[in-house]
Amino acid sequence: MATAILDGISTRYEVRGEGAPLLMFSPGGFDAVIEKWSSLGIYAKTKPLDYLTQNYQVILFDRRECGQSGGRVERVTWAHFVRQGVASLDHLKIDKALAQDIAGTARDRIVVRGVIDSADHAIVPWLAAASAARSWCQASSRA
Repeated sequence: MATAILDGISTRYEVRGEGAPLLMFSPGGFDAVIEKWSSLGIYAKTKPLDYLTQNYQVILFDRRECGQSGGRVERVTWAHFVRQGVASLDHLKIDKALAQDIAGTARDRIVVRGVIDSADHAIVPWLAAASAARSWCQASSRA
């Protein structure tokens, strides 16, 4: 387990696979941890990391106040989640990445849009790579 101080908060993170960096915001609401990508709902069935790590350098982390990441007492806004994601790219010295928006929740879209708008990085929404998403979904449905 790797940890880094991201936006002043101890954050558990993992980097898996090789290829273009893909920043993934863990699903799970108030329990948004890396493991949810393989244990929560549709992710448990389709196992997206099995496919994505074959083609991308996947950057995963426990969201602040979740799992093995720390937190601090303050009013938390979407901007805090954005800063944590951007800080993970800074820590890994990544200046160009894709940002995941496959979970389809309003939270994910807001955070990914915030990363795209506020970063000094070249961030592209991952759904721009729609053919990869379709391939993953088709392969998953056949499993």
